[in-house]
Amino acid sequence: MPNLVEWFFDPARIGATSSAMPFAPSPPEASCVSRPYDAPAFCGDSEASAGPVLLLGNFDGFHLGHAALLDAGRDAAGGRPVGVLSVEPHPRQFFAPAAAAFRIASAKVKRETFARRGFAFSCAPRFDATFARQSPEAFVRDVLVRSVGVSQVVVGEDFRFGAGRAGTTERLRAMGDELGFGVSVVATVRRQDARCSSSLIRHLLREGEAATAGTLLGDPWTVEARLRRSLGGRVSVAWPDEILRPAPGRYNARLRRLAGGEALAECRLIANGDGFRLDGAGAPEASDLALDIVS
Repeated sequence: MPNLVEWFFDPARIGATSSAMPFAPSPPEASCVSRPYDAPAFCGDSEASAGPVLLLGNFDGFHLGHAALLDAGRDAAGGRPVGVLSVEPHPRQFFAPAAAAFRIASAKVKRETFARRGFAFSCAPRFDATFARQSPEAFVRDVLVRSVGVSQVVVGEDFRFGAGRAGTTERLRAMGDELGFGVSVVATVRRQDARCSSSLIRHLLREGEAATAGTLLGDPWTVEARLRRSLGGRVSVAWPDEILRPAPGRYNARLRRLAGGEALAECRLIANGDGFRLDGAGAPEASDLALDIVS
C-alpha cells in the first residue's frame, strides 16, 4: 500500500498569523504511515508553483465520479504530490445529528481507500461550528492557500464550499486567479443516464442492490467489521452506528484486514430486522477487519 500522511486541522487556529501551519500529523492510532516527503515541500510557506494538487469533496464512498477527479488531478500534477481534503464528520452529521444513518464509508474506511488509491496525503479538517462559519474567501485563503499551499485544486461541477454553501466553482476559479492557483472542474460521470453520486449509491444499497452499487463504486462496498461469536457458535456483526443499513437479505462478502487488505474468508452476510450475522467466516481474533460486500 502506498505511503499516506494524514493531517488533521485545528479550527481554533484558522486565520492565525503565525507561519506555523495549522495542520499536524494525525495521532499515532490513525491508520496512516510516515510521510514520503517533507511537509515544507507542499505546506505552509511554500511557493504556489511547488505546492500540491488537492482534490476537494466529501468522498463518502469513493465512486467513479471521484475516480474521475483523481484522474484529472494526476493529469495536472506533473510530478507534484496529489492529495485530498475531506472533512470529518460529514457535514450532514453535524447539522442533523439525529438523522438516520446514511454514510457509505466510515472515516477509517475513507483513509484506507485514499491510501489504496495512491494519494500522497490526506487532510481531514474537523467540521464543527467554527469550520462551518467560514466564508468561502476564508476557506480558500486560510485552508487552501495558507495551510496547504495548493498549486491546483480539483472539484466536481456541483462543488460548493463555505458557510451556507455560498461558494461556487466560478467563485473558486476567480479566487484561484487572484491567489495564484489553478482550478480544474470535472464534469459529472453518468452511467446509463444516471448521475454517479453517493446519493444514488445509498439508494441502491437500501434497495439491496449491492452489486450495482459496487459497479458505481469501482470496488465492493466496504464496511468495518467488528465480530462477536455467541455460545452457540453464531458470528454476529456489530454494525457501525453511522453506516447505512442495507436492505434485508443475504449478501456474498469477503472478510479481510482493513489495513493492507489481507484476505481472511469468503462468507455470507445475512441482514435482517434483528441485526447482521456471518456464515462461513469464523471469528478471527483481530480488531481491524473489513467486509467487502460483493453482491
